[in-house]
Amino acid sequence: MPPFSRTMTAGLVALAATAVVADPPANTELNGDPVDARTYRAWAGNYRQLAQYCAEFEDDFMVIPNYNRRVPSSRGLTRAQAVDELTITWRETTGGISQNRMREPQPEEAHAYAYALPDLEVGTYGHLHSVEIVEILGPEEMLVKELWLIDIDQVSDDYDRDNARARANGARNIREQLNQLYEQRLALKELQEDEDAYDQTHRLVGYETLGLSAGERWAGPDPDEGFQVALVRWELPPDPEAEEGEDAPRRRRGDDDPRLVMVNPEGLMRRPLDEQAMIRLLDARGYTIASFVEVMRGIRERFRDRDEAEQRLIRTLQPPMPEVEED
Repeated sequence: MPPFSRTMTAGLVALAATAVVADPPANTELNGDPVDARTYRAWAGNYRQLAQYCAEFEDDFMVIPNYNRRVPSSRGLTRAQAVDELTITWRETTGGISQNRMREPQPEEAHAYAYALPDLEVGTYGHLHSVEIVEILGPEEMLVKELWLIDIDQVSDDYDRDNARARANGARNIREQLNQLYEQRLALKELQEDEDAYDQTHRLVGYETLGLSAGERWAGPDPDEGFQVALVRWELPPDPEAEEGEDAPRRRRGDDDPRLVMVNPEGLMRRPLDEQAMIRLLDARGYTIASFVEVMRGIRERFRDRDEAEQRLIRTLQPPMPEVEED
């Protein structure tokens, strides 16, 4: 075969090979609709930042807007930072000599401030002191109630002890000073006593239940630290009369109100979502890439502080409250 024929043949083979290689897939929505280049660039430049706060959980997604595995709660402080923030300084003059004074918080006070679950809003994370087990549902799943942020009896005993000790030493008007020394623990005590939701039954997932039983108070794997939870969503308890695999009907208020789903976030939040999972999360919340980018642009135009805008954007991806039929 002449040399030019070999060259032509090689070229035809290469052309044929090229013809069967598919073009790179276009950037598309979950349903296959194309996404224009400008919109996709905005999405591609931002979804990874959002993904670090999202994870797959059960049949849905969990979104913890300011999760940071290096700090113990949504308050965003380490124990050392809590000590710094709670330290009180003042200037005092005695005998004509003026000097600076400083009072650091008690260790229990700093712990209460940095570690305790700040509230019961979906997306919050932090530590509980302990819970009462209602029912074991599986190897890492249980129903719990009586959520303690703090041991109220212990706080009361410590407060009374310090009060009695100060009075024995001749101190007067000690109540105001004690209230300052116990400010964070008293705040948790008040929250725990005043909010009915802390008494109600919720579902806890992600901690081993082997050896645990209904009726006991459980303080986590390390009772000295309590245990960390992230609040994923509110859910309706399953209908005990529904057939297996059947969608449970919506309940009427008063039958069983929504309960919180709480999880151990450590393992789940180490696996941030990839792009396709993030697109599925958008779909689960009623967004397309295009509509979410529009929301993102609107939020950033309204809130010039980038951190605040990011937090507000992430919160748009949190699950809605379950619907409950009114009587």
